[in-house]
Amino acid sequence: RCLASQGMLALQMRERHETLARVEESGRRLTEELEEANRYVQRILPAPIEVGPITAEWNMQPSEALGGDSFGYHWVGDLFVMYVLDVVGHGTGMALLSISVLNNVRARLLMGEAAMADPAGVLRDLNAAFPMENQNQMLFSMWYGVYESSTRTLRYASAGHPPALALTVEDGAVTTTKLATQSMPLGMFSDTEFTCDDYIVPPDGQLVLYSDGAFELPMPEGNASLDAFIGLCAEFAATPDWTVDELISTLQSLTTGGLFADDCSLIQLRFH
Repeated sequence: RCLASQGMLALQMRERHETLARVEESGRRLTEELEEANRYVQRILPAPIEVGPITAEWNMQPSEALGGDSFGYHWVGDLFVMYVLDVVGHGTGMALLSISVLNNVRARLLMGEAAMADPAGVLRDLNAAFPMENQNQMLFSMWYGVYESSTRTLRYASAGHPPALALTVEDGAVTTTKLATQSMPLGMFSDTEFTCDDYIVPPDGQLVLYSDGAFELPMPEGNASLDAFIGLCAEFAATPDWTVDELISTLQSLTTGGLFADDCSLIQLRFH
């Protein structure tokens, strides 16, 4: 009996060890797959633009291994197209929808200027293409703008997304203009209407696109506000050659434990 009990115990120990090894191997493979998925996301995001009439830089900090934020910017003839989207929530499922939407917008590049030039039309098409009932009840916000370099006109539309910030510096004073149009997030209702508005970009104007993770910061005394974030952007804009990396670092220093509660994306565009 004693030998049988010892044999049974040894068998149980071996089975537990094998189960633990399988769990560890599954965890390792999942980590590797998430890391590869994150590398894929980083590869399809645009490279910084360091020279030219418009320069661009960005910093994205996902709150998990994969985030629900995506963005892009492209020259299409005389037009410079820029956009940022944020799938509600964060995690793998949100990241997959975000990538699908991003690739949908990028595919429009093959259709030429006409397919990219109407911000309200682009949002309307995306709303029809990604209804939440077909996307596991997920929806997303978006800001989309088209800049015409010959007239310095920025035409834009947004859907449930925080406003882009147009920053102008004159004699050391910073003027901040919030650029947004009112509509529901994309995927929520099939009959949502989208509208456009225009903004004339002054020489040396700056534009900041971002997701709500940039201002919904977990802080010891409570969450930060959009107004506080806008004020911080204005402070940075008053300093020549400020960078989004510096802004991200400052935001992290304000959070509890230096961690963002949601995905945080910042895109800075300068119009020279």
